[in-house]
Amino acid sequence: MACSAWGWLPREIPELEIYLPSRMGDLLDYLAGEGRGASIIAGGTDIIPAMRRGALRPRRLVDITGLRELRYVKHDNGIVRIGALTAVSQLVSSVAWLGRRYYCFKAMDIHFGSWSIRNMATVGGNISSGGERDLVQVFHVLEGYARIKSREGERIAPAWRPELREDEIITEVFFKDLGKNSWTWFNKLEMRAANGIGIVTVSLMLRLDDNYVVDEIRIALNRVRGREAGRAHEAERFLTGKRIGYEMLREAMEVMEREISPASDFRASGEFRREASKILTRRAIEAAAKMITGGEA
Repeated sequence: MACSAWGWLPREIPELEIYLPSRMGDLLDYLAGEGRGASIIAGGTDIIPAMRRGALRPRRLVDITGLRELRYVKHDNGIVRIGALTAVSQLVSSVAWLGRRYYCFKAMDIHFGSWSIRNMATVGGNISSGGERDLVQVFHVLEGYARIKSREGERIAPAWRPELREDEIITEVFFKDLGKNSWTWFNKLEMRAANGIGIVTVSLMLRLDDNYVVDEIRIALNRVRGREAGRAHEAERFLTGKRIGYEMLREAMEVMEREISPASDFRASGEFRREASKILTRRAIEAAAKMITGGEA
């Protein structure tokens, strides 16, 4: 074994070609041509550990950190727009002016890795990784969309399932501002605090009407069926139009119990995940409702 700046790596390190574009047009031309099949690196919080493990041995890397125009969080005529190179730490700090209802972003300061990881990891990188990633679930309940570009043009796809081609890159994520009487929540049950993929993650968007009846609710779990992340649509439908209370939430969690069937793995059994999903979801709904009605979470 040989030591390098990236830690312990296999002795046979393949020769790497690294391309650093300074303009979006140059990047898209490269990905469509000689850079086809290259691995894109921004924060490197996913790709570098994969290279350490030998799970990924790219021959070409495209370092896009020079595309500074992709770092922003802004409110544009009722639409929240987030650049793909926005660091998670920047997303956390944006809550100060976006509004407290975006607690789902603030929660990343608790659940998304260490301080250094939050400063490196990017929004685009996290959702590109897909699956059980934290921001994938958050943007699912926000009903966010990814703007995706290639040399052929631009397309829009759900941020929770962008399904990128090798010549494409995510440039931004956007969603409609939630407005009044709404709140978001994110929680994660982990084996070790803020240290990776959770056993269970719950993302929530709750909106109440002026009578504090559920106007709209969205619940996303990291495992709904098997290893598949998704929304708890049956529980959402049951809760819509009802006033939140003890008995109603008990019945809603019975609906969720019948709806989800998470897979077991070395972290936890499927049965444990189902019970934990119910508990975290109920807590999220109760906390969000209290914040909307002026209480303390």
